[in-house]
Amino acid sequence: MRLQELLPAIGENSARWMLHISTDMMNIWRKDFLSQLVAENNFTLRHLQQDFYTIEFSSAVNSRDLLNTVFPRWICPIIHQWPTSPHADIFVEKAAQGLLRKFGFSWEQLEIISTTAKLKRVVVGLKGRILQLKTQAQLENLEESEPVCRAPEQQQPILAVLLDERGLFAGVVQNRMSMGSALSGGLGFLSQNNSENAQERYQSPSRAGGKIREVLALLEELKLTAKHFQNWLELGAAPGGMTQHLLDWGARVTAVDLAEMSAKVLKNPKLRHLKVHAQDVQSASGFDALLCDMNGPYQLAAKYVANLARTMASGSLVVFTLKLPDMHEACDAIAQASKLFADSQASVICTKHLFHNRQEVTIIAERN
Repeated sequence: MRLQELLPAIGENSARWMLHISTDMMNIWRKDFLSQLVAENNFTLRHLQQDFYTIEFSSAVNSRDLLNTVFPRWICPIIHQWPTSPHADIFVEKAAQGLLRKFGFSWEQLEIISTTAKLKRVVVGLKGRILQLKTQAQLENLEESEPVCRAPEQQQPILAVLLDERGLFAGVVQNRMSMGSALSGGLGFLSQNNSENAQERYQSPSRAGGKIREVLALLEELKLTAKHFQNWLELGAAPGGMTQHLLDWGARVTAVDLAEMSAKVLKNPKLRHLKVHAQDVQSASGFDALLCDMNGPYQLAAKYVANLARTMASGSLVVFTLKLPDMHEACDAIAQASKLFADSQASVICTKHLFHNRQEVTIIAERN
């Protein structure tokens, strides 16, 4: 099955959203990207703390349209809001009871995110109390004669709660793709599915490793694993931050870079290192996925990737880091790269400013 066929066909509509977006990129987002979705006077933006915001539009906005403005890293509709101090002694109990009265127990997963490190203890307490109340309710209402109904596999509702010094914001999304990230960021991030093994697995050896980590997590949300994208060609691989994550994921990697790879990565038998320039690679035939995190002019890197994408089979994946000397060029640069890919029969699935992106964005495309 093709990647595009697995993506949600319809997003969620809401006039009020909480979102995580790099504060450094806020002006660029508002001027060059959000302005293409709504007029300047049709929304009210409120800065909470760190990189967290709330935004209210004059009419409902679709989550897919909002995510297509590139810079939102994580979004969730605001369905419930409680303006109060989260440091009050009775906050955890009142918040837990209020959330369960509002949302019930229909959600499958729970995420609580805080805007400051000072709220970490409150986050832990609130998460524990909500799960405790849910477990108690399930035990009291469980009837052996009737099976527990579960949502379809692609529909696993998530209760998302954002804690700020000025109060609580909460909403429900149907899956992580609707949120825009499988690894929702922010200080004090907690997940119901966290485990020591999962945390260990996602330790990034470098900032580059963090970028591919998020892409792989999104693929896993679509039930795609290394069995679907087993053989990767990586351009600009040294010293191997991304490579290590791909190998740990279970993929085979052909790493292209004139520079040396780290000794740890070279020990893996699933790695082949080609010490050549990216322009010397003439074909990506036989590869399931192409990854490029090369430094240098983005125009050249995009051309190399587009030419190689043309040689790949239908359904192959392309992950390209578009590195910009000036983020004010982002709109035009994304359009140029997207056109190059389209001319090579590679459709852009999404373009995102990932948590580990700085002056760059990541484009994910699929060979038609």
